[in-house]
Amino acid sequence: MKTAFPQGMGGALRAGLITLARRAGRMPRAGLVALALLAGLSAAPALARDDIATDCPPPPVTPTRDEVQAGQARARDRGLLWRVERDGRASWLFASIHLGERDWIYLGPQTKAAMRASDAVLMELDPADPATQQRLHKAAQRKPGFRLDDATADLLADAWRAACTDPRAMAGLHPLIQLITITVLEARRDGLEAAYGQEGAVAGYARLFKLPLVALETPEAQIDALLPPMNDAEARAYVREALARNDSGEELRQTRRLLRAWADGNLADLESYGDWCDCMRDDAERAQMRRLLDDRNGPMADGIAARHAAGDRVFAVVGGLHMVGARGLPALMAARGFKVTRVF
Repeated sequence: MKTAFPQGMGGALRAGLITLARRAGRMPRAGLVALALLAGLSAAPALARDDIATDCPPPPVTPTRDEVQAGQARARDRGLLWRVERDGRASWLFASIHLGERDWIYLGPQTKAAMRASDAVLMELDPADPATQQRLHKAAQRKPGFRLDDATADLLADAWRAACTDPRAMAGLHPLIQLITITVLEARRDGLEAAYGQEGAVAGYARLFKLPLVALETPEAQIDALLPPMNDAEARAYVREALARNDSGEELRQTRRLLRAWADGNLADLESYGDWCDCMRDDAERAQMRRLLDDRNGPMADGIAARHAAGDRVFAVVGGLHMVGARGLPALMAARGFKVTRVF
């Protein structure tokens, strides 16, 4: 696939792997990943077709009892964790990720201890809630305000086949949802799975520990941010660019760097994301990223602070890029009177 790749729009797709946020026009591709994962779209079934790829990696399988025991025994803490204290109580901020390796489904000892010391788990959305899944899936079928030309639509269909999925099964989804889901499915070839992301793991442990799970946002609000209007020309350029990045392997290389920074708790690399993501090259892109990340952080910080003020010790799980910078959640919680301490 030899598609032109315009400068300036690439890279923020990766941001969706550790945050939930999105785009319009020359927008960063920061959050359709999260939407696709939460909606269960990244596990799209490969249907029997003669023209889909023949080198398809196997889907993830449920680990056996012995595998679970071994995984828990070798589990280590990954990601980033903060203790936030006010009113004589401690709550927690945990930076999550939406894609991962097999061992990442097992939370480390400090992470589990923080959850056990909490009264409620707060997440952007509950990935295991059937009603949330249904609402996201319905919203993902929103009719786009643009029309892809036939040649671009054909490229999208080809990408579905390369990702081992019959494009006819996905035809009802918004093209941008299709695009991000293809990217997630292609990551499976590198051992990365939506099923190994931290949201699902945290939700599972929350139920194991019998902790209530509360959503900080609504599916509809996230979709509104994810799918702003685009005209025909913008959509054509956007889809072709993203497919070209997938085809060249650049998207996966950048994704790997992002995941490694998260797994190693490398806050400095996450904070410098704008320097290497290829997604914040001009004022328009920077403004869009602020809208997709920073502008959502305030309401989420308010939700966490309100739950804490009501008497709960909170374990709040939010995408990693929501945690960085002067407008990240740790900084916002400090501004709301919390003592914020990074837990290493």
